[in-house]
Amino acid sequence: MADIPVKDRVWADQFRVKVKTLGFYPLQRTVWFYPFDPRDEIDFVAEFYHVYRFVTVIRVDKLNENDRQTLQKYFRDQKII
Repeated sequence: MADIPVKDRVWADQFRVKVKTLGFYPLQRTVWFYPFDPRDEIDFVAEFYHVYRFVTVIRVDKLNENDRQTLQKYFRDQKII
């Protein structure tokens, strides 16, 4: 999850583009999902784009069924799972 202030929009946009190129799925505008532990990659990218203090990595064990199916389809289509 990334809640980056408007004053840092340039960094936020660059962070968002990089996370997308890494294969993350934006379930919401600032909430990105990945099926494996991405902490090392996110820490590196967040530090590189100077947004580390605005980024939180959490582990989600349960989702509603529609979101779970959406994520599974996306990651299968991307050949990540």
